[in-house]
Amino acid sequence: MRICVILEGCYPYVTGGVSSWIHQYIQAMPQHEFVVWAIGASSDSQGQFKYTLPDNVVEVREIFLGDALKLVNAPQKYNFTPEETQVLYDLINCKNPHWEVLFEMYAQKRIAPVSFLQSETFLDILMHLCETEYPYTAFSDLFHTIRSMFLPVLHLLSSEIPKADVYHAIATGYSGILARLGSYTYHVPYLITEHGIYTREREEEIIRAKWVNPA
Repeated sequence: MRICVILEGCYPYVTGGVSSWIHQYIQAMPQHEFVVWAIGASSDSQGQFKYTLPDNVVEVREIFLGDALKLVNAPQKYNFTPEETQVLYDLINCKNPHWEVLFEMYAQKRIAPVSFLQSETFLDILMHLCETEYPYTAFSDLFHTIRSMFLPVLHLLSSEIPKADVYHAIATGYSGILARLGSYTYHVPYLITEHGIYTREREEEIIRAKWVNPA
């Protein structure tokens, strides 16, 4: 069996904690092949592993959130269907979007992330949100904050997916999205095991961040 473990901000770049656990996890099952799909912050850390990878690690796939800032707008104009527009609205409004539709849009149709964030559809969604959900927030603050928050997400949805028999994410955040994306693409199971309180940890980071408006 080939198992893809999806890691975020830990193994193989950082030692201790979850990293030590996942290293032992891979070593404990030498009869299985492992793909390490690692999400990092910056490509400066590419290939700088703190662990000697076990022999049953057959592939390492690295993806960096900071690379989303290097994306350029593709010369394409996409007309979103009403269903797709609703899904994008739910995503930006932090509701419960239809993830399969998002996967089809970005993983299969290869819609460039920047093309949506520079589209009239995105602007219309933000204007509606500003009027209905954030009437006392400056539109410019909402515009730049939402773009900054969702660009990495759309970047991940457009990434190349390593093939595996099962996808295992060790956190509910970005890695959880990729686990579900791999499962959707290859029609195989996925699981998520959370070793901390991810949403609370990210909330505390956002509260301390200078670039995020408190609203």
